[in-house]
Amino acid sequence: MLTADAALPDWWTDGASVVSRDGTKGKLSRTQDGTWLVNLTASNGYIVQPSPRDWTQEFRPEITRMQVRRMVYEADKALLQCFGRGGLLDWSSVPEARRVGPEQPYAMPLADDGLGPLRERLAYAIGLVFAEYLDG
Repeated sequence: MLTADAALPDWWTDGASVVSRDGTKGKLSRTQDGTWLVNLTASNGYIVQPSPRDWTQEFRPEITRMQVRRMVYEADKALLQCFGRGGLLDWSSVPEARRVGPEQPYAMPLADDGLGPLRERLAYAIGLVFAEYLDG
C-alpha cells in the first residue's frame, strides 16, 4: 500500500494521465482517505492502490509539420541508401525554399525506377503515424 508520498515519483499527482505497461490508459486520483486510484480511460473501471512500477506518466509529444517533413525526408534518404543510392543531401543542406515549399521534399526526385511507390507509401505512413501529434 502506498502511503508515503516521498516514495512516489514526482509525476505521481492527482489528475495525472498515466499508461500501464500493457498500454492501458487512465488518470490518477486520490481519495479523501489518501488511497490512490487509476480511473481507466476506456471504461468505467478503476484500479485501487496502483504501483508506480507498473505505470508511467503518459507522454504526448507535440510535433510541428516541419518535423514531420524532416522525418519523411530522413526516412526517404535511408531507404534510398539501403538500395545503394549515394550523394544525397543532409536535411540541413536542403535549400530553405525546398524545405518549406508546398511539396514534400524528398532526398531525390521521385522517379519511375520501381522505388517511387514504396517511397510514397513510406511518406504516407509517416504522416499517418504522427498526424495525431501535430501541434496545429
